[in-house]
Parts: sequence; C-alpha cells; structure tokens
Amino acid sequence: MQSKQGSEKRGTVSWQGLWMKLRHSEQIMVKQDVPHAGQGCKDKHRLIVALDGSGSIEIDASCYPVKEGEAWLLLPGQSCSFYIESSRKLTCHALAFDVYREAESEDGEAITLHRTTLPFAGRVTCLSQPTLRMRCGSIGEAWEQTDARSRFRAQTQLQELMYELLPDSQCAASEDSLETLEQTRLYLDGHYQESWTIEKLAAMAGLSPSYYMHLFKKTYGKSAMDYVTQLRINKAKQLMGQGNERIREIARQVGFSDEYYFSRKFKQQQGVAPTVHMKSRRHRVATYHTAITGQLLALQTISSAAPLDPKWSAYYRQKYAGDIPVHLRDPFDATNWMANREALRRFGPDLIITSDYLDHAVKQELGDMANALFVPWKEKDWRVHLQHQSGDAVCVRQPTHRVCAVQRPAIASGLPGGVAFCLRKNYACGIGELRG
Repeated sequence: MQSKQGSEKRGTVSWQGLWMKLRHSEQIMVKQDVPHAGQGCKDKHRLIVALDGSGSIEIDASCYPVKEGEAWLLLPGQSCSFYIESSRKLTCHALAFDVYREAESEDGEAITLHRTTLPFAGRVTCLSQPTLRMRCGSIGEAWEQTDARSRFRAQTQLQELMYELLPDSQCAASEDSLETLEQTRLYLDGHYQESWTIEKLAAMAGLSPSYYMHLFKKTYGKSAMDYVTQLRINKAKQLMGQGNERIREIARQVGFSDEYYFSRKFKQQQGVAPTVHMKSRRHRVATYHTAITGQLLALQTISSAAPLDPKWSAYYRQKYAGDIPVHLRDPFDATNWMANREALRRFGPDLIITSDYLDHAVKQELGDMANALFVPWKEKDWRVHLQHQSGDAVCVRQPTHRVCAVQRPAIASGLPGGVAFCLRKNYACGIGELRG
C-alpha cells in the first residue's frame, strides 16, 4: 500500500509532544461486505486489527488480503470495507482516534494542541496475534465503561499499543530495503513479458532471495510470481478487447510460452476461460443490480457496465474492475440515478438487466435506452433468478446452439458471438418483464 506523505518519512516518527485521543472502539463480525470500519469515523485515524479468520480489506479502491494477527492503520479520509468468502469468517477490532501535537508557550504556562496526521499508513503489525487480541480486548472493555477513570485507562492503553505498532519498531523493514523493493516492482511493471527469476530480482534489490520473497509478499500482499501473473493477465484482457488475435498469440505477447498454461491461469484468476472472455466482450450488456452481476458471472458472462460501489460490491470491484469498463454507482441510492443514467447513455448497451424493484419512471427510461429485462426480485429466490437467466430469460450458449426468435428479435440479432440472449414471449406473463 502506498503511504500518504507527510513532513516525516515513512518509518520515522517524532514522539516529541505527540498525543492520541481515542474516539471510538468497536468489534466487527464480518459476515458480508461491511461499508467501513468505524461508523461515522472516516475523519479519524483508524487502527483495524484482525482478531480471527481471514478475508480481504479494501482501502481506497485497493484490495489486500488480511488475516488474524495483522493490523492496518488508516489515515483520516480513507475509505475501508471488508470482503470474505461465504465459507470463511473474519473478526476485527476498530479503534478510531485523533492525533495531536502539543506546542508549549515560551513561559511554560500554557500548552496548545494542534491536530496532525501521522506520516504513514498501511500494515503496521509487529506484535503477536495473542498480544494484539489481549490489548484490543482490554481497550474495548475499558472503553465500554462510562466512568472517567475507565475511559482514561483506555486512552493510556491506546498510547501503549500505538507505541509498539508504529514503524520505527525494530521489527519493521528498513526504509532502504523498501525503496529497493519498490524499484524491482516497477521493473516488473515494465518487463512483465520477459523471463525473470527471484535470484535476479533479489540481486537488483540487494537482498537474499529468501528475504526478498518474504518482504515482497509482506509488502504487496502476494508473491512476486503471482504479481507478474496478474500483470500478464491484465495485459491479455486489454489485447482481447482490441481485436481478434488468437489466444496463442496473445499468450506469447504477454510472456506465456504455453497457451494451455495461460488458459489455466486465466480461468483460475478470472473464473472464465479466455475464449469465453473474448466472446463476452463482443456484446454490450449492462446490469443494474449487484447480485445480477454475480449471477451472470455464474453463467460465464461479465457485464460491460455494472454497479461497482465499494460499499456494496467490494468483491466484484476487487476482481472485475478491470474487466468492466463502465462503473456505475449504487442503484439502491436514488441520488445516483442521474449519474448512472448519463453513464449508461454514453455507453449505449444492447441489453440492460436489472430487478423489478425500480420505480416506474426509472424502468421506463431504461427501456427507452435499450432492450431492458426486469427480473422479479421480491417474488422469486436466487435459484429461480439464475434458472430464468440461464433458460427463460438469458441463456449463455456457444454459437452452435440456437438463438430463439422472441418478442424483440433485435436482442438476439444484435448480439452475435458466444453469448445468445434467449427472451421468450411468455416472460412478461408472470416470470419477468421485457421492455425496449
């Protein structure tokens, strides 16, 4: 994570006259996407401690893996949300606080506190997981008490915790090591298609191969090999959207000598085969509902326009932001409609898929823009939604399968390629509503 710059370099803290004031303490049980850590505390510094489990934390649209025993420092104004897979759990403790620096008068009779910002952010873990759990539990317990003495204890414990976590502790990597590590990362950004080894990168950084691998993963959240693979996949997706080059040629251009290995890695990271991805880029489908975006992914179709608001769609934003060229705002918030409408008009979709929860005026405008399909969200469960989208509503098929002539034939005829949209006449009679 890139740190915000201050008057001091990352990794050095001036302790002279430094004060921290605890404002909020809460424990977060992550069972789904959480908008942010610390309700109403975005204008504060926040310390997020993972107590149990694992998942992902998204900070200012950048996502990082997080596991128990790690702590993350956020600066005022930074957004934060969490994501976990359905089979996992994640428990975090969030501490929100202000930072001040004191200025003493010349005669020593008065002290003035000025609010300041710490000169670094990101992962700051240095303590063991049991110690972090104990410290957060003690702070949280004291903070929950209403008497001034307990609150004073919580304040002193925060000072002690931050003292041990701040990056001039001896367990932090040296600034020189981090700078040379960043140089090798930038080298990879420009030379991802070339052959390289850990030994070569470690020599560039002046580190041993084993320490280089450890420091790279700790700093960037993934191994150097996984980082390069992601760069290559991202470039391959760009090439797929630019023309009709063969998979073999695209794989070679981005650094894969084996097209079958490239296909395996692509599907492993993107969830669909590269051939499916290429075909899905030939039509313009917009989804105006976060869950429907996920349902189409299950049908191996990536929307070209979709809601990617960090508040409700952290996972899709993390994994598919580069694949979805048009990022819409949260459709559940009526104040976003004007911006979303303009974005959709500029994009010019062939088909818009959303749910029937929208008001009549919005549905009418969507239908005026393109063929629009409204799924009966409240009446049916996700199994029926998926069944309808794969059969009665929207079918993902290979070119050898037939495309049904329907109420609006332009839907099928206007979307050639690997994905055929099969909209039956009876869909408007109890199953869903088609407009356009």
